[in-house]
Amino acid sequence: IFKSLAEINKIMPGKEYFESLMNSLPTKANEINVHVEKLNAKYKEYEQVHSQRKQMIETKKTQLANKKALIDQERRQSEQAQQAKNYDLAKTYADRANNLVLNHNQLVAAVDEDIRQLNQFTDNFQNSIKPMQDELDAKKKEYERLLEN
Repeated sequence: IFKSLAEINKIMPGKEYFESLMNSLPTKANEINVHVEKLNAKYKEYEQVHSQRKQMIETKKTQLANKKALIDQERRQSEQAQQAKNYDLAKTYADRANNLVLNHNQLVAAVDEDIRQLNQFTDNFQNSIKPMQDELDAKKKEYERLLEN
């Protein structure tokens, strides 16, 4: 009997180790799930901000197209007034067209800056999320290692 008990006692540390592994699996799985939820929340937040900024750019591009149409209209009216020898009216239309061109150019610069900032925002997001992704990969590898034991 004592010999059998001694043999069982030799096995017990391995059994305890196995039990501790089995008990730690749900904890590790939960850690991974929590981490995935955090990453998903970050991505969702990023997508919302990115979408809003992109919509603002699209709105400005529509404004650019509208301004271009106004510029063309003012130039046509200036040319028509010029042909009718109504030089004062032609100058008025030409001046309005020039002011619209200046405004249009400012809007083009604003759109270019918004696009640059959006690209920078995307780069910054990718850089900020990388440590979280690396940490998730490490947790998954640890979980897989526990499963292999």
